[in-house]
Amino acid sequence: MYRISAAFASLAVAGLAASASAQSFAVVPEARANERGTSGLNTLTRNDGFPRTYQQQFVEAELAAQGLMPGMTITGVTWRTSIVGSNPPTWPPAGGATWSDYQITLAEAANPISAMSTTFADNMLNPVLVRSGELTIPEGAFASPDPAAPAPNPWGHEVTFDPYIYQGGDLVILYSHPGSDITTNVFLDVVVSNDAWGRAASASSFLATSGTSISANFTINRLSFESGPTCPPDLNGDGVVDADDFFLFLQLFADGDPRADFNNDGVIDADDFFAFLNAFAQGC
Repeated sequence: MYRISAAFASLAVAGLAASASAQSFAVVPEARANERGTSGLNTLTRNDGFPRTYQQQFVEAELAAQGLMPGMTITGVTWRTSIVGSNPPTWPPAGGATWSDYQITLAEAANPISAMSTTFADNMLNPVLVRSGELTIPEGAFASPDPAAPAPNPWGHEVTFDPYIYQGGDLVILYSHPGSDITTNVFLDVVVSNDAWGRAASASSFLATSGTSISANFTINRLSFESGPTCPPDLNGDGVVDADDFFLFLQLFADGDPRADFNNDGVIDADDFFAFLNAFAQGC
């Protein structure tokens, strides 16, 4: 381990180990982790000529119950095919399906679910665009389930994105795409809300879709995250918080690297510097 210069001695925490992270999953709504949805929705997989924007909010309690805690990193999302709707046996067909610009934004919730706005931007604090650009889902990535089977069908293709550090509280996800390059889509497992704006009776999710209407259905999601414990100040991932991490942060900060956005607010500034110093001093 390197020694830290006297100017930063008060910030050093020697020999602090960070446990390796492992991939875990959280299904939202949690009650549907091992159950089918009550309907189907094709918003997230719409075909050419049908652009869509779609927003959901997940309450903190449901995420925490499945191990997703503040400071952990969310890395992807996937869904299941519904038994409802005119689904082919497998989807996409030969050649897969491609969206020219499939965008995913994660954010802290600006409002409780009961007070959410149908203006998407008003529901998000510190939004971070974690995915943009072309997305291809390979041939046969989603299989239609057997309606007679007692359990829901397997999860489909995982859409990965840039790591997002969960800040705690309710989580908001915003999707936007222009429609794929094929003429078919697939209906995904959803739960129908009892609220005109898509607020679930269990207070687990909210969504709205733009394109043709506001929808009161929300897709059952499986979020992938790195469980922990995690150690944000261990920037180089070597299991130790030391001078290597400190000087790496200085370099990232000077370069304007997105990894220097330590408080995950979309801006690299003094707040990130002091947030890193505080985390560095506390160690892991």
